[in-house]
Amino acid sequence: MNRIELSKGENSSREVAMSNGLTAVVITTFGLSAVSVAKTDTQKSLAVFILEKDQSYLGLGAVGFSLSEMPWKLETFIQDKEFFLQALVGIKQEIGWQTLNYEPSKDLLFPIIDQLTGLVGELTKDKIDEEAAAEWLAAAEEDDPVVDGFPMCEKHRLLLSLFGCHACNDE
Repeated sequence: MNRIELSKGENSSREVAMSNGLTAVVITTFGLSAVSVAKTDTQKSLAVFILEKDQSYLGLGAVGFSLSEMPWKLETFIQDKEFFLQALVGIKQEIGWQTLNYEPSKDLLFPIIDQLTGLVGELTKDKIDEEAAAEWLAAAEEDDPVVDGFPMCEKHRLLLSLFGCHACNDE
C-alpha cells in the first residue's frame, strides 16, 4: 500500500492510500495531465517530483510521500496549488490517455482523484517543508531532468524523471 499524506506527523485520516497498480495509474495520468497545464519550472518540478515515485525503480509499496515535502515555492504557492488542482481535474478529462496502451479504470481512479483533490485543498503554506524541497532539488545531478530543461518522452508526451518515462516503465 502506498500513501500520500498531507504532511509528516499528520493523523492517518489525512492521507490517501492506494494499491501498487492504482498508484502507477495515478502517477502516470497525473503526469499526462500536468504537462498540459504546467507553465513554470516550479510546476514542472512538482510534476517531476510525482513522476519520480516510480515503483519500477523504488520498489512496490515504497513510493508514499507527503504533499508538504514537494518542491513548492512559497512565493508562487497559490498559483502552483491551482496548477496541481487543474492537473487533477485533467485526469478526469482523460487528458493524454490516448498515448497509453491501456484504459485506466475510472471506477478505481476517479475516487482516488477526488480524495487527492480534497487533500491538496487542505494544503496551506504553513505546512510546506521548505527544507525537504531544497534537499530534493539539491540532490539532482546535472543530467537530472529537473535541472536539465525538463525533457519529455516522445511517445507519451510525459515529462521525464530521473528514471525515464513513467508510462514507458509501466509497459
